[in-house]
Amino acid sequence: MNGHETAVIAAMTTVWLLFAWLEWRRPNRSYVGMRIFAITMASVSLALLGMGLPRKTVTGVVGLMVTEGAKDTSSSATRQYTYETYLASGDTSVRKWLVTGYGLSEAQLQYLKPEITGHIYEEPKAGIRSAGWQQQLAPGGSLQVQGHCFNRTGKEMQLALEGYAALQDSIRIPAGKEIDFRLRSAVKHAGRAVFHLQLKNGKELIENNPVPFLVTEPGRIRVLVLASSPDFEYRFLQRWLGENGFTAVVRTATSKNKYQQSFINRNAFPLSKLSVSLLDSFDVLLADEAALNNIASDEKAAVRQQVGDKGLGLLLRTDTAFTEKAFYSKGFRFRSVVPRQQQLVAVLTQTSDSLPAVSLNQFLSIQPQDQLQQLIGDKEGHLLAASALYGTGRITVSTLANTFNWQLAGQPAAYAAYWTYLLEQLARKQTPSGLITIPQGFYRLGGSVPVTVVAAGNADTGLLVTDEGIRVHTARDTRVPYLLHGDFWPLHEGWQRIGSGQAAAEVYVFGKSDWPMVRAYRHITATKEWISRQTRWGKEALPYTPRPFNPCWLIGLFLLAAGFLWAERKFLS
Repeated sequence: MNGHETAVIAAMTTVWLLFAWLEWRRPNRSYVGMRIFAITMASVSLALLGMGLPRKTVTGVVGLMVTEGAKDTSSSATRQYTYETYLASGDTSVRKWLVTGYGLSEAQLQYLKPEITGHIYEEPKAGIRSAGWQQQLAPGGSLQVQGHCFNRTGKEMQLALEGYAALQDSIRIPAGKEIDFRLRSAVKHAGRAVFHLQLKNGKELIENNPVPFLVTEPGRIRVLVLASSPDFEYRFLQRWLGENGFTAVVRTATSKNKYQQSFINRNAFPLSKLSVSLLDSFDVLLADEAALNNIASDEKAAVRQQVGDKGLGLLLRTDTAFTEKAFYSKGFRFRSVVPRQQQLVAVLTQTSDSLPAVSLNQFLSIQPQDQLQQLIGDKEGHLLAASALYGTGRITVSTLANTFNWQLAGQPAAYAAYWTYLLEQLARKQTPSGLITIPQGFYRLGGSVPVTVVAAGNADTGLLVTDEGIRVHTARDTRVPYLLHGDFWPLHEGWQRIGSGQAAAEVYVFGKSDWPMVRAYRHITATKEWISRQTRWGKEALPYTPRPFNPCWLIGLFLLAAGFLWAERKFLS
């Protein structure tokens, strides 16, 4: 009830009370009941006319919405459509629907706003219900595909990750079981790639779904290494950074105020003194505690300013508790670990990856704190690497020593996974002007792909072009002025590139037959939730076809009541 209706009801109630009171006070008591009833009818009719004409619902016909996965389309419904044929038909008489099959997507339901009287579907026998993976990786990283798979048949099935024309990983799905899975593969390339996640029943291929991902070009993370003395750890790290295309500078102290400098994939420049401007050219500063303690106070101030104000990542290696109270030591507490020579299994906490066992001579661990993000632990529950926010940057401390033992043990992938993981977690986040981003998602042929641009200049719109020649216009965000937003509709499945000038983004567009059970269960869930919301809304919130009530009935009722009151006073008083 809105304010207008409330005012009309209040006014007519006041009028009714006034006239009813006047009639009750009249000396002539004959016909008093009929007079008050007539006043009531006149007041009600005027109130309804004042609030607007009442409407009543036309029920309409019941339609059968046939969706993907429908087995039986026999129904008493008078009309039968698919979503596409219904849109093309222009039929507006169907107001209630019986849905058969997996149902409609959230977007389709929001567009139609149907009243659904029933949802009939048959549970699939086997498939991959959900899946996710990193859509962008660094060189040397590890691809992880995880999700949920079900097998309601009487035979065991195999779930396999295929890539580089070979089997990378697999798992058995027992008969009549549902399991969560995680499959892994080492990355051996740079650029685009499409693996496939296959569900097999013996030799029969049940599903064959693309798993696209990008491996970023090496060298995007710029590293400055400060070593207090030469050792094998820095020697192996320097070689690995160079082999994997990182831009790095290594400064090793050989004696007091004397340094050995190595420049990896970049030109040499003076590095005798650290400054804010010099540190601008790096994303990560990696040092041991002694090296950081030995630099001058103004150099420490420059490091602190870069980390706190400009987002430089600081990675500290230590095998002893911090000896100096400095900005980088706050929040980190340590505990001794019983010296051991046995094999240590390191666990990358953010990805749950376990690295191969190796002897790392671990003597120190970090005490967990609420303000620390746990990065690396071991099977015994010790925290070996953790990170803390400091202004706009992060400070990470690692107590792992002699990680080069992975290299010596013939485990270069584990060594690469460890260092890639730490550097990615820590590196300064760059948001250059003109950056084009596409949110991660399952984009399908026939749908739109959203694009965001970090704008340069004051232009109100920007123009992007895809590799198909599609021109995409973007408009400035009214709330965040430096962002531009747009959408494009791809013409074919597979990898798509969209950009302007040197800036570009890539996205994979899935075909209509890819990931069928993921799509099916999204539609089932959306349709069930719509029916649930529909029940909570009640009938008044459901769509209906309005038909106005004839106002002559209300006018006639008012005239009849007023005529009776006039005639009673004129002829019967």
